[in-house]
Amino acid sequence: LQPAAAARNVLAGCPVSGCTGTSIHLSWLPPTAPAHVPPGYRASATQELLNGTATGYSEALYNNNTFLSATFTNVAPGLQTRIILSAESEVFPGRFSPSAIVIYRAVAPPSAPTGLTFQIEGANVRVSFTAPDDSGDGTPGGVFIDSYLIEISPLGFDTYTALPLLPDTSRIVTGLQVSESYAIRVRARNSLVPGEVCSEACIALPILLQLGEEVAEVFKFVAPPVWDSIQAPPAGLDPPPLYNLFVGTLFALTVKAASAEASVSVEIRATGLAECGASLLPVLSGNPASATLAFTPSAQQMAQTFWICFTAVDNLGAASDTRCIRAYVVRPAPMFTAPVDPSLPSTQDERAIVEAVAGCRVSLDIIAQDATSGEAVSPLVAAERGYTVRIEAEKYAVESVFGRSEFAGMPDGATLGAAASYWSNPTSRLFEWSPVRGQEALNYIVCFSLVDRLGSRDTASLVETVPFCVRINVVRCKYCLQAGDSLHSVAQLWGTSWLNLWSGNDFLTRPSQAGLHTAVTLGPLYSALPHESVQSVALRTGATAAQLLSWNPDLASLFASTGANASAALAVDQQICILPSPCTA
Repeated sequence: LQPAAAARNVLAGCPVSGCTGTSIHLSWLPPTAPAHVPPGYRASATQELLNGTATGYSEALYNNNTFLSATFTNVAPGLQTRIILSAESEVFPGRFSPSAIVIYRAVAPPSAPTGLTFQIEGANVRVSFTAPDDSGDGTPGGVFIDSYLIEISPLGFDTYTALPLLPDTSRIVTGLQVSESYAIRVRARNSLVPGEVCSEACIALPILLQLGEEVAEVFKFVAPPVWDSIQAPPAGLDPPPLYNLFVGTLFALTVKAASAEASVSVEIRATGLAECGASLLPVLSGNPASATLAFTPSAQQMAQTFWICFTAVDNLGAASDTRCIRAYVVRPAPMFTAPVDPSLPSTQDERAIVEAVAGCRVSLDIIAQDATSGEAVSPLVAAERGYTVRIEAEKYAVESVFGRSEFAGMPDGATLGAAASYWSNPTSRLFEWSPVRGQEALNYIVCFSLVDRLGSRDTASLVETVPFCVRINVVRCKYCLQAGDSLHSVAQLWGTSWLNLWSGNDFLTRPSQAGLHTAVTLGPLYSALPHESVQSVALRTGATAAQLLSWNPDLASLFASTGANASAALAVDQQICILPSPCTA
């Protein structure tokens, strides 16, 4: 019935041979009262999962008073072990009373880190690795890895310099000598509070810090490869240089790099190839090395910019600085360049205004080009890359103060000459048209379309979006003499006298001076007053209503379309061509 004296200074930890994660060493001291030293001790251990469920492990060890320790083997690493230390009764041998309860988690040092690599960055080297597969309990993350120890030594010397313990798996090492070889080893350290001892009170066991197995490699520190001064994109440009690429045309750029270390080989790598479908073709292997970027853009890539970056890497892991380019796939940007009146807004359809005279030929060079959407691309360069255009007649409209009508093609009698080549850049076609009698005072808006060879009207950005039109105003009361015409024949055709025509064209010093294509004024222009009609103007000027309608085709077309008669009121200030006869007026 008398309880045994309790043991003191109970501790649990790794065996003297080292931590393996499968053994627990228990030690203690006898009671301070020598009269009550127990004749022996019993230590019983069981293991349980983190949720408290027993695993089936059970072991009991008996020690007499000679050996104040016990070692449990074959425990499962990482699992919680409950140990009860009991002292044997002096009065009743074979009976035990608990002295302490120990909760302990046995773990091993971590395994070696994996994937040790070296990357030379300028005058330094970056040491990188991955966490160990076994953190101490057989799993990668079961035990906390608090830091890594990196040690470095010149090859052939066993004098390692340790870097400060840090948790990073990628570190920069400085102070290395070019062309020297070094040995580097890396170990992980795990950290945990393994458990506690409970007797009169519970006390946490000291933190267990364990350096694990090492991974070691030898590397040679060499200067990184350098780019060729000519065959490489320039350095330090932000953004990097821009290259214009053309649909269907191969773009090739060769880059070259070399290392000052003759024993290494250099490889050129590139990023951004998959995004655009480009390829990097090795040209020269070894040291120096060169490769050619090959890229043939498709029509679907127009107006897109691709970043492609190059790096030269040697077989020791030293890498050059990264050099990049921007590859811009230009899209067609066709535009008309003539005839263009700079005073007219570029956003409106009509880009030029021309006056024409019935019987006189209108000749206009319709000129267009495609300088593309790229920077500083000339039409000739674009043409060499397949970016060419063609001008086509689109439509025309007939317009007067009384209305507007639209038609396909060109006015009757108009021609559009052939270009020097069906597709070209720049391109031009000669538009020619001679208005005839009956078209005076009418305005003709002739429109042209510009088609790019790479696409059609339903392809985005391949046709100028704003129509290009030229307004041709056929002036009222003028006529160009044709072959066989004279002032006398023209006067007869218009119902006036040759003397009236001669007197109204003072640039003709002699009547016979009027030759082929001479533009003569037929008569003055009269502005209608309020409430005036064709009939009243005819009476005022000594002409007939039929003559006025003959001299003014726009009025005749108005009457024909509306059913009005000669007595209908004219618009105030309506211009009317009058061929007065002084002898009858």
